Amino acid sequence: MDNPFGGSPVVAERPATGSAPSRFGDPPSANQTDNPFATTRAARTVSAAPYPMVDPAYEHSVRVALDETYFRLIAGDGRELVKRMRWRNSAGLGTSGRKSNGLATLGVRWGLGVHVAGYGEGLGIDSEQELKQQTGSIGPALVSRLQTRIDRGDFGDWSSEDKLLSIVPVFGGGNLSEVNEVARRLGLDAMIRLSVRQRPSTRSRQANTTLVVSVLDLNNPRRKWTSRILSTEQMQTARARGENPSERFVVKVLEQIDESFTLEAIPTLDRRQTQARVAELSKSTQPLRRTLAELRFYQESDLLTDAEAATAYGQSLDRSDGQSLATGTTAEREEVVRRWLKIQQ
Repeated sequence: MDNPFGGSPVVAERPATGSAPSRFGDPPSANQTDNPFATTRAARTVSAAPYPMVDPAYEHSVRVALDETYFRLIAGDGRELVKRMRWRNSAGLGTSGRKSNGLATLGVRWGLGVHVAGYGEGLGIDSEQELKQQTGSIGPALVSRLQTRIDRGDFGDWSSEDKLLSIVPVFGGGNLSEVNEVARRLGLDAMIRLSVRQRPSTRSRQANTTLVVSVLDLNNPRRKWTSRILSTEQMQTARARGENPSERFVVKVLEQIDESFTLEAIPTLDRRQTQARVAELSKSTQPLRRTLAELRFYQESDLLTDAEAATAYGQSLDRSDGQSLATGTTAEREEVVRRWLKIQQ
Protein backbone atom coordinates (compact mmCIF):
# COMPACT_ATOMS: atom_id res chain seq x y z
CA MET A 1 0.00 0.00 0.00
CA ASP A 2 1.41 3.35 -1.02
CA ASN A 3 2.25 5.87 1.64
CA PRO A 4 0.15 9.06 1.38
CA PHE A 5 3.03 11.19 2.62
CA GLY A 6 5.55 13.20 0.73
CA GLY A 7 8.32 15.41 2.01
CA SER A 8 11.74 15.08 3.54
CA PRO A 9 12.69 11.89 5.40
CA VAL A 10 14.47 11.85 8.73
CA VAL A 11 18.20 12.09 8.23
CA ALA A 12 19.56 8.96 9.88
CA GLU A 13 23.06 8.90 11.33
CA ARG A 14 23.43 5.71 9.30
CA PRO A 15 21.39 5.71 6.11
CA ALA A 16 18.67 3.09 6.00
CA THR A 17 17.75 0.68 3.26
CA GLY A 18 14.37 0.33 1.62
CA SER A 19 12.86 0.13 -1.82
CA ALA A 20 9.16 0.00 -1.00
CA PRO A 21 7.00 2.95 0.03
CA SER A 22 6.01 2.92 3.70
CA ARG A 23 2.49 2.97 5.07
CA PHE A 24 3.66 5.56 7.59
CA GLY A 25 6.46 8.05 7.07
CA ASP A 26 8.40 8.89 3.95
CA PRO A 27 8.86 7.74 0.37
CA PRO A 28 11.91 5.53 -0.30
CA SER A 29 15.26 7.09 -1.09
CA ALA A 30 17.26 5.78 -4.03
CA ASN A 31 20.64 6.32 -2.34
CA GLN A 32 19.96 4.37 0.85
CA THR A 33 22.46 1.52 0.78
CA ASP A 34 23.88 0.86 4.24
CA ASN A 35 21.41 -1.14 6.32
CA PRO A 36 21.87 -1.10 10.12
CA PHE A 37 19.33 -3.90 10.35
CA ALA A 38 21.63 -6.12 8.29
CA THR A 39 24.25 -5.87 11.04
CA THR A 40 21.73 -7.18 13.52
CA ARG A 41 20.69 -10.02 11.22
CA ALA A 42 24.30 -10.96 10.46
CA ALA A 43 25.01 -11.21 14.17
CA ARG A 44 22.05 -13.54 14.61
CA THR A 45 23.51 -15.99 12.06
CA VAL A 46 19.95 -17.24 11.55
CA SER A 47 17.31 -14.89 10.16
CA ALA A 48 14.80 -13.81 12.77
CA ALA A 49 11.43 -15.46 12.40
CA PRO A 50 8.34 -13.24 12.53
CA TYR A 51 7.06 -12.88 16.05
CA PRO A 52 5.62 -14.44 18.20
CA MET A 53 8.67 -16.71 17.83
CA VAL A 54 12.04 -15.00 18.08
CA ASP A 55 14.60 -17.21 16.38
CA PRO A 56 15.53 -19.80 19.04
CA ALA A 57 19.21 -19.87 18.05
CA TYR A 58 19.48 -16.10 18.40
CA GLU A 59 17.64 -16.01 21.71
CA HIS A 60 19.84 -18.82 23.10
CA SER A 61 23.03 -17.09 21.95
CA VAL A 62 22.01 -13.81 23.59
CA ARG A 63 21.12 -15.48 26.87
CA VAL A 64 24.39 -17.43 26.97
CA ALA A 65 26.43 -14.29 26.29
CA LEU A 66 24.52 -12.36 28.97
CA ASP A 67 24.84 -15.14 31.54
CA GLU A 68 28.56 -15.57 30.89
CA THR A 69 29.19 -11.85 31.30
CA TYR A 70 27.38 -11.50 34.62
CA PHE A 71 28.74 -14.81 35.92
CA ARG A 72 32.33 -13.76 35.24
CA LEU A 73 31.92 -10.33 36.79
CA ILE A 74 29.95 -11.35 39.90
CA ALA A 75 31.92 -14.50 40.74
CA GLY A 76 35.33 -13.03 39.89
CA ASP A 77 37.67 -11.11 42.16
CA GLY A 78 35.70 -7.90 41.67
CA ARG A 79 38.34 -5.79 39.97
CA GLU A 80 36.85 -6.00 36.48
CA LEU A 81 33.35 -5.41 37.85
CA VAL A 82 34.43 -2.23 39.69
CA LYS A 83 36.14 -0.98 36.54
CA ARG A 84 33.11 -1.62 34.35
CA MET A 85 30.33 -0.26 36.55
CA ARG A 86 28.70 3.06 35.66
CA TRP A 87 26.24 5.38 37.37
CA ARG A 88 22.66 6.11 36.39
CA ASN A 89 21.72 9.36 38.06
CA SER A 90 18.25 10.06 36.69
CA ALA A 91 15.10 9.67 38.73
CA GLY A 92 13.62 7.95 35.71
CA LEU A 93 11.20 8.40 32.86
CA GLY A 94 8.37 10.82 33.49
CA THR A 95 10.21 12.51 36.39
CA SER A 96 12.09 15.23 34.53
CA GLY A 97 13.81 17.71 36.79
CA ARG A 98 14.07 15.35 39.78
CA LYS A 99 17.08 13.33 40.82
CA SER A 100 17.15 10.10 42.77
CA ASN A 101 19.95 8.62 44.84
CA GLY A 102 21.08 6.94 41.64
CA LEU A 103 22.31 3.41 41.11
CA ALA A 104 25.39 1.57 39.94
CA THR A 105 24.89 -0.56 36.85
CA LEU A 106 26.92 -2.56 34.38
CA GLY A 107 24.94 -1.03 31.53
CA VAL A 108 21.62 -0.64 29.75
CA ARG A 109 20.82 -3.02 26.90
CA TRP A 110 18.28 -1.74 24.39
CA GLY A 111 15.86 -3.17 21.85
CA LEU A 112 13.18 -1.82 19.54
CA GLY A 113 9.79 -3.51 19.35
CA VAL A 114 6.95 -2.81 16.92
CA HIS A 115 3.26 -3.51 17.43
CA VAL A 116 0.97 -3.11 14.41
CA ALA A 117 -2.80 -2.93 15.01
CA GLY A 118 -5.53 -2.90 12.37
CA TYR A 119 -4.33 -3.66 8.85
CA GLY A 120 -1.27 -5.87 9.12
CA GLU A 121 -1.89 -6.69 12.78
CA GLY A 122 0.60 -9.20 14.11
CA LEU A 123 2.95 -8.68 11.18
CA GLY A 124 6.49 -9.74 11.99
CA ILE A 125 9.32 -7.22 11.59
CA ASP A 126 12.28 -9.28 10.46
CA SER A 127 13.92 -6.92 7.98
CA GLU A 128 14.86 -3.27 7.83
CA GLN A 129 12.61 -2.86 4.81
CA GLU A 130 9.59 -4.10 6.79
CA LEU A 131 10.48 -1.75 9.65
CA LYS A 132 10.49 1.17 7.22
CA GLN A 133 7.24 0.09 5.59
CA GLN A 134 5.47 0.09 8.97
CA THR A 135 7.08 3.12 10.63
CA GLY A 136 8.48 5.21 7.77
CA SER A 137 11.89 6.73 8.39
CA ILE A 138 11.17 7.07 12.12
CA GLY A 139 11.87 3.43 13.03
CA PRO A 140 15.19 3.09 11.15
CA ALA A 141 16.33 6.50 12.43
CA LEU A 142 15.67 5.49 16.04
CA VAL A 143 17.59 2.22 15.56
CA SER A 144 20.50 4.02 13.91
CA ARG A 145 20.82 6.81 16.47
CA LEU A 146 20.36 4.46 19.39
CA GLN A 147 23.12 2.22 18.00
CA THR A 148 25.40 5.27 17.70
CA ARG A 149 24.91 5.98 21.40
CA ILE A 150 25.63 2.36 22.30
CA ASP A 151 28.81 2.33 20.20
CA ARG A 152 30.19 5.43 21.93
CA GLY A 153 29.52 3.95 25.38
CA ASP A 154 26.53 6.01 26.55
CA PHE A 155 24.91 2.89 28.05
CA GLY A 156 27.95 1.04 29.31
CA ASP A 157 31.02 -0.62 27.86
CA TRP A 158 30.08 -3.82 26.06
CA SER A 159 33.09 -3.77 23.74
CA SER A 160 34.81 -6.72 25.41
CA GLU A 161 31.70 -8.92 25.28
CA ASP A 162 29.93 -10.89 22.58
CA LYS A 163 28.85 -8.49 19.83
CA LEU A 164 25.28 -9.70 20.33
CA LEU A 165 25.08 -7.72 23.57
CA SER A 166 25.90 -4.39 21.91
CA ILE A 167 23.53 -4.53 18.93
CA VAL A 168 19.95 -3.26 19.02
CA PRO A 169 17.60 -6.19 18.28
CA VAL A 170 14.47 -5.24 16.33
CA PHE A 171 11.35 -7.38 16.58
CA GLY A 172 7.63 -7.06 15.99
CA GLY A 173 4.28 -8.77 15.80
CA GLY A 174 1.77 -9.97 18.35
CA ASN A 175 0.07 -7.77 20.91
CA LEU A 176 1.76 -5.33 23.28
CA SER A 177 2.26 -7.88 26.06
CA GLU A 178 3.86 -10.30 23.59
CA VAL A 179 6.26 -7.63 22.36
CA ASN A 180 7.16 -6.93 25.99
CA GLU A 181 7.70 -10.65 26.56
CA VAL A 182 10.24 -10.80 23.72
CA ALA A 183 12.17 -7.99 25.40
CA ARG A 184 12.16 -9.93 28.67
CA ARG A 185 13.33 -13.15 27.00
CA LEU A 186 16.22 -11.29 25.40
CA GLY A 187 17.27 -9.89 28.79
CA LEU A 188 16.83 -6.26 27.71
CA ASP A 189 16.89 -3.41 30.23
CA ALA A 190 15.03 -0.84 28.14
CA MET A 191 12.96 -0.74 24.98
CA ILE A 192 11.64 1.69 22.41
CA ARG A 193 8.19 0.38 21.52
CA LEU A 194 6.42 1.67 18.41
CA SER A 195 2.66 1.15 18.20
CA VAL A 196 1.23 1.62 14.69
CA ARG A 197 -2.54 1.71 14.14
CA GLN A 198 -4.88 2.47 11.28
CA ARG A 199 -8.00 4.50 11.99
CA PRO A 200 -10.70 5.97 9.76
CA SER A 201 -9.63 9.33 8.33
CA THR A 202 -11.66 12.43 9.21
CA ARG A 203 -10.72 14.00 5.87
CA SER A 204 -10.99 11.27 3.27
CA ARG A 205 -11.83 7.61 2.69
CA GLN A 206 -8.18 6.70 3.12
CA ALA A 207 -7.20 5.29 6.52
CA ASN A 208 -5.32 7.60 8.87
CA THR A 209 -2.27 5.77 10.26
CA THR A 210 -1.08 6.79 13.71
CA LEU A 211 2.16 6.13 15.56
CA VAL A 212 2.83 6.27 19.28
CA VAL A 213 6.29 5.64 20.76
CA SER A 214 6.84 4.45 24.31
CA VAL A 215 10.21 4.34 26.05
CA LEU A 216 10.16 1.69 28.76
CA ASP A 217 12.46 1.00 31.68
CA LEU A 218 12.01 -2.76 31.79
CA ASN A 219 13.58 -3.05 35.24
CA ASN A 220 11.01 -0.64 36.68
CA PRO A 221 7.65 -1.11 34.92
CA ARG A 222 6.18 1.99 36.57
CA ARG A 223 8.61 4.20 34.69
CA LYS A 224 7.52 4.82 31.14
CA TRP A 225 7.38 7.77 28.75
CA THR A 226 4.83 7.90 25.95
CA SER A 227 4.90 10.28 23.01
CA ARG A 228 2.01 12.23 21.62
CA ILE A 229 0.14 10.60 18.74
CA LEU A 230 1.65 11.30 15.34
CA SER A 231 -0.73 10.76 12.41
CA THR A 232 -0.48 10.84 8.64
CA GLU A 233 -2.92 13.73 8.58
CA GLN A 234 -0.74 15.77 10.96
CA MET A 235 2.34 14.99 8.90
CA GLN A 236 0.66 16.00 5.65
CA THR A 237 -0.33 19.34 7.15
CA ALA A 238 3.15 19.96 8.58
CA ARG A 239 4.92 19.06 5.34
CA ALA A 240 2.65 21.41 3.42
CA ARG A 241 4.20 24.14 5.59
CA GLY A 242 7.70 22.93 4.74
CA GLU A 243 8.29 21.30 8.13
CA ASN A 244 9.84 17.91 8.93
CA PRO A 245 7.68 16.38 11.70
CA SER A 246 9.45 13.01 11.56
CA GLU A 247 12.77 14.56 12.55
CA ARG A 248 11.20 16.52 15.43
CA PHE A 249 9.51 13.34 16.61
CA VAL A 250 12.75 11.32 16.61
CA VAL A 251 14.62 14.08 18.43
CA LYS A 252 11.95 14.21 21.15
CA VAL A 253 12.17 10.47 21.76
CA LEU A 254 15.97 10.58 21.95
CA GLU A 255 15.86 13.51 24.37
CA GLN A 256 13.94 11.31 26.81
CA ILE A 257 16.44 8.49 26.38
CA ASP A 258 19.46 10.75 26.82
CA GLU A 259 18.02 12.38 29.94
CA SER A 260 16.92 9.19 31.64
CA PHE A 261 19.42 6.52 30.57
CA THR A 262 22.81 8.03 29.69
CA LEU A 263 25.35 6.67 32.17
CA GLU A 264 28.10 8.58 33.97
CA ALA A 265 31.29 7.77 35.81
CA ILE A 266 30.75 6.51 39.35
CA PRO A 267 30.66 9.56 41.68
CA THR A 268 32.12 9.66 45.17
CA LEU A 269 29.75 7.59 47.26
CA ASP A 270 29.33 7.33 51.02
CA ARG A 271 27.95 4.61 53.21
CA ARG A 272 24.69 6.47 53.85
CA GLN A 273 23.90 6.57 50.13
CA THR A 274 24.89 2.93 49.78
CA GLN A 275 22.70 1.80 52.66
CA ALA A 276 19.72 3.64 51.16
CA ARG A 277 20.26 1.93 47.83
CA VAL A 278 20.70 -1.49 49.45
CA ALA A 279 17.34 -0.99 51.17
CA GLU A 280 15.79 -0.28 47.76
CA LEU A 281 17.38 -3.39 46.30
CA SER A 282 15.79 -5.59 48.95
CA LYS A 283 12.40 -4.70 47.40
CA SER A 284 13.51 -4.49 43.79
CA THR A 285 11.86 -6.51 41.02
CA GLN A 286 14.81 -6.16 38.63
CA PRO A 287 16.58 -9.32 37.42
CA LEU A 288 18.67 -11.05 40.09
CA ARG A 289 21.86 -10.73 38.02
CA ARG A 290 21.63 -6.93 38.17
CA THR A 291 21.01 -6.91 41.92
CA LEU A 292 23.95 -9.21 42.66
CA ALA A 293 26.28 -7.23 40.40
CA GLU A 294 25.35 -3.97 42.10
CA LEU A 295 25.77 -5.38 45.61
CA ARG A 296 29.10 -6.94 44.68
CA PHE A 297 30.27 -3.56 43.39
CA TYR A 298 29.43 -1.88 46.70
CA GLN A 299 31.24 -4.61 48.63
CA GLU A 300 34.36 -4.48 46.46
CA SER A 301 34.36 -0.67 46.70
CA ASP A 302 34.44 -0.95 50.53
CA LEU A 303 31.02 0.67 50.81
CA LEU A 304 29.67 -2.48 52.46
CA THR A 305 31.51 -4.60 55.01
CA ASP A 306 31.63 -8.34 54.36
CA ALA A 307 28.99 -8.85 57.05
CA GLU A 308 26.72 -6.21 55.53
CA ALA A 309 27.23 -7.67 52.06
CA ALA A 310 26.39 -11.17 53.32
CA THR A 311 23.13 -9.87 54.79
CA ALA A 312 22.27 -8.00 51.59
CA TYR A 313 23.03 -11.02 49.39
CA GLY A 314 21.02 -13.20 51.73
CA GLN A 315 17.91 -11.10 51.17
CA SER A 316 18.02 -12.03 47.49
CA LEU A 317 19.45 -15.57 47.90
CA ASP A 318 19.45 -17.26 51.29
CA ARG A 319 21.58 -16.75 54.40
CA SER A 320 24.11 -19.50 53.69
CA ASP A 321 24.64 -18.60 50.04
CA GLY A 322 24.79 -14.91 50.94
CA GLN A 323 27.67 -15.65 53.28
CA SER A 324 29.45 -17.76 50.64
CA LEU A 325 29.16 -15.01 48.04
CA ALA A 326 30.46 -12.41 50.48
CA THR A 327 33.39 -14.28 51.99
CA GLY A 328 33.79 -17.58 50.15
CA THR A 329 36.50 -18.79 47.81
CA THR A 330 36.31 -18.25 44.07
CA ALA A 331 34.97 -21.78 43.61
CA GLU A 332 32.30 -21.18 46.25
CA ARG A 333 31.24 -17.90 44.66
CA GLU A 334 31.06 -19.55 41.25
CA GLU A 335 28.89 -22.36 42.57
CA VAL A 336 26.45 -19.92 44.20
CA VAL A 337 26.19 -17.62 41.21
CA ARG A 338 25.87 -20.46 38.73
CA ARG A 339 23.08 -22.07 40.74
CA TRP A 340 21.04 -18.93 41.42
CA LEU A 341 21.37 -17.53 37.91
CA LYS A 342 20.61 -21.01 36.51
CA ILE A 343 23.77 -21.10 34.41
CA GLN A 344 24.68 -24.50 33.04
CA GLN A 345 28.31 -25.64 32.93
